[in-house]
Amino acid sequence: MRRVPMLLLLLSALHATHAHAQVLSVSGNPGALNVVGATPGSNPNSVSNASTTYTVTVIFRAKIAVSINSAMPSGVTLSVTLAAPPGAVSQGAIALSTTAQDAVKAIPLGTVLSTRGVTYVLSATAAAGVVASTTRTVTLTLLPDP
Repeated sequence: MRRVPMLLLLLSALHATHAHAQVLSVSGNPGALNVVGATPGSNPNSVSNASTTYTVTVIFRAKIAVSINSAMPSGVTLSVTLAAPPGAVSQGAIALSTTAQDAVKAIPLGTVLSTRGVTYVLSATAAAGVVASTTRTVTLTLLPDP
């Protein structure tokens, strides 16, 4: 049995500075994701966690961008999917990097306290080998979406 990465996620939600009525909050940390085991001849089995949510309130059309604080080890991918509030558009699974990427777009003006799911998936290739336990901070940023 191959033990690949263990990843602890720490979430932070950055609030837009445009108005005090803008709110983006995250329910908490999903806990450790640990890729263990693989089918012979295949990459290790990926693991997922959908235990967290985010809540958003906006007074202008907005989007949510996601990023992590440092790059993932070679051969290891952490992806996130944010479910979209009514009228908004989820961009599907986003492979996280240190560059912010749009995860949800077109959040409608006037969206109030919309709580939606967050799903993380940690995957690795056989080439990743054994990776020491590490943590990443995932940042969700609320931005205007022109």
